[in-house]
Amino acid sequence: MSLNTHLLSLLVLLPVAGAVLVAVTRRESESLQKALGLAVSGVAFALSLLLVVRSGTWPGCSSPSSGPGSRPGGSATTSGWTGSRSGSSS
Repeated sequence: MSLNTHLLSLLVLLPVAGAVLVAVTRRESESLQKALGLAVSGVAFALSLLLVVRSGTWPGCSSPSSGPGSRPGGSATTSGWTGSRSGSSS
């Protein structure tokens, strides 16, 4: 079982486990609760960065040569729309 195969599951379940861990600490130890929350959040953030780095791309972004409407040569096509109405206006 490697980290690569279960990274998304870990990213979802780690904050849940952290919340349960904070919930079972004593009410008087507020500083411990804050430290646990910060530690779990930091680990989850580091794992999310690891996910982005290992995927090779930023989520939601595509390179200009591989986006929708791109040609095999790498230049994007244009729709021909100029933003003005064609024809006469009365």
